[in-house]
Amino acid sequence: MNICSWNVRGLNDPNKVGEIKKFVVNNNVRVVAFLKTRVKEQKSKKIQEKFGSSWSWWTNYEFSPGGESGLAESIIALLFISFRKLIRRPMWATLNNINSLNAGPWLVMGDFNLVLVSGDKINGNAVTHSETVDFEDCLDHAELTEVKSRGHLFCWYKGHGNNIINCRIDRALGNISWHTAYADVVVDYMNPGLSDNTPLLLSYKVNIPKRGGRS
Repeated sequence: MNICSWNVRGLNDPNKVGEIKKFVVNNNVRVVAFLKTRVKEQKSKKIQEKFGSSWSWWTNYEFSPGGESGLAESIIALLFISFRKLIRRPMWATLNNINSLNAGPWLVMGDFNLVLVSGDKINGNAVTHSETVDFEDCLDHAELTEVKSRGHLFCWYKGHGNNIINCRIDRALGNISWHTAYADVVVDYMNPGLSDNTPLLLSYKVNIPKRGGRS
């Protein structure tokens, strides 16, 4: 099964919708989270219809009226996130609480909107310890570590030429049970294109029951 997380602003653009549909089909994506789409709730149904009737949708407009994310399809023990500075601390607490519940295998995937170590950024202002310490503490307490990845190191780009800022702010993180259960999972940091953020594509093997029978 292929799962995608993508910070793609401006999903109101018909050209972007068309390109994203091609990406989803070409990469056999079964679950996709669109983060920070900036699509207002009253327009979300029209956007969803453009992807076809075979998709089911979940949105979080009750928490983000401005249109932060939409999740197509669903999968157990998977949490997509998109952090803004104002909600980081509550989210750190939420992740710690999930871990304390001993919820079994679970994965966090999305745009954390900050780096973890100094090597996650090239150009721009230097990374300071104060920027990363809360993130580090959260991952330690929640017992989350990064899923194996390949492709590009960086996933967010800003600027042009030699002064372009490169950052690794999108991540897929799993707890100990996840890494044990899904040891063959790999996350691809795909090529940049429609957005400042590149899509993350997570692939793992799972048996999906066929309709009218068993797998």
